[in-house]
Amino acid sequence: MSMEKIDLWLPDVAKNWVGDWVKPRMSGIELGCGCSTLWLAERVKHLVSIEGNETWYKRISELLVSRGVENVELIYAEPNKRYLAVLKGLEDGAFDFAFSDGPGALRSQCIIQAWPKVKVGGALIADDTQAPHSMMGRRFLEKQGVKRQTLRGPGTNPWNGRRNERGWETSVWIRRDD
Repeated sequence: MSMEKIDLWLPDVAKNWVGDWVKPRMSGIELGCGCSTLWLAERVKHLVSIEGNETWYKRISELLVSRGVENVELIYAEPNKRYLAVLKGLEDGAFDFAFSDGPGALRSQCIIQAWPKVKVGGALIADDTQAPHSMMGRRFLEKQGVKRQTLRGPGTNPWNGRRNERGWETSVWIRRDD
């Protein structure tokens, strides 16, 4: 990955939506670090990022250090032991957004447990929501009456430049007054 070019690994339509929505005054939580960590770090005030893969955590941590990024709190939390505990321990209603692209086996739980962390007017953005591992999280929010915006289409992998023309889905839920 080039040091100059950082991009989101989302469908193009979702990348455009997030790019228009995110503002420099915002703070967020991210479940699963990667290109999104680097991209968001350039655009927000503060980001808490939780990662469950130690190798990936080290890779992104090194990239953050080499780029002099100081507004990201990158937390390593083993998926089967601490991942959800770290998320649960964050303050409810404290974040402008939650960006969920964490471990597949925990994807629905990440959606469910990240939702209370988002403040009114904030967004929960989850990638790969067409996949079965996201279904329980989607249903949870539907039962709460939260409307989902589906952003589906092709996109490009920023790590290797490969284009996925078949596309995939990213979903956005905006938190309204309860």
